Amino acid sequence: MKKVLFTLLAFGMLQIAAAQELTLTAEPKIEFEETLYNFGKVTQGDTVEHTFKFQNIGSAPLKILSARGSCGCTVPKYSRDPVAPGDSGEVFVRFRSA
Repeated sequence: MKKVLFTLLAFGMLQIAAAQELTLTAEPKIEFEETLYNFGKVTQGDTVEHTFKFQNIGSAPLKILSARGSCGCTVPKYSRDPVAPGDSGEVFVRFRSA
C-alpha cells in the first residue's frame, strides 16, 4: 500500500513539474502573411506604402520592440501595444524614393 501511495505521489509531483515547465517556456511567435512585397516599378520621387500583417501564434504576448529600415527613406510604423496569443497586428511601411 505504501508503494502505491508513493508511486501516486511521485506521479502527481511529476505532473506538477511538467505543468510548471510548460508555463515557464511560454513564448510569443510571430508569423507574417507575407515577408516580401514587390512595389513594382517606382519612379524617383514617388512614395509607396504597404502593410505587412502578422499573427502571434505563440503562447505569450508579443511586443515589437523595434522596427527600422536600412535607410531613412523607409519608415516602418507598428503598434506599441502587446499582441495577445492568437491575435494579429500590422507593420506599416512607407518608402520615399526622392
